[in-house]
Amino acid sequence: MKRGGSGRTLGWLAFVVAAGALLAETVAPVTVVQLVTPMELARWIREARSDLDVIDTREPEEYAAGHIPTARNVPSTRFEGVPAMGHSTVVLYDESGVAVTSLAASVSPDGSVEVYVLERGIDGWLDEVMAPRLPDTATAAERAAFAEQAELSRWFGGLPRIVVVEPVAGQAAESLPARSKRLLGGC
Repeated sequence: MKRGGSGRTLGWLAFVVAAGALLAETVAPVTVVQLVTPMELARWIREARSDLDVIDTREPEEYAAGHIPTARNVPSTRFEGVPAMGHSTVVLYDESGVAVTSLAASVSPDGSVEVYVLERGIDGWLDEVMAPRLPDTATAAERAAFAEQAELSRWFGGLPRIVVVEPVAGQAAESLPARSKRLLGGC
């Protein structure tokens, strides 16, 4: 009796499914690290999100000198194996947001926790939340966006301000985008 093609097809399909199952058991889930802006983190903290764990990875002396509200201190030198403490969202930060990225994968090796790195670290927090600046030459749209930022800044005890931009004598006036970039520090 001649065998039909369906037998070979089912055999091949069974092989592919078995190989896929074997591969799925040997490949570890990948932790995806996302960036969160200081403004978004500020909103999350103000909302008192119960799933949020903010971790300052700087040394204890730096943490004691000033840190983001609700953050706990786990220095990067002692970071290995730090549990996410039952939270589903973890935000890590350091001075600038660069070195901490390498620690993020150890927070949730199984991928069950959303891991974020604070964009620009504590420096970004200070610039955007605690001391945001807007040039006095800002457009109406920029002023409207700054209003929310200023309100959030005040909620955290920050000092938002509008800065006067005057051209230096003998120098051409800067364009608004160039002025904004210089004054806002690239925010």
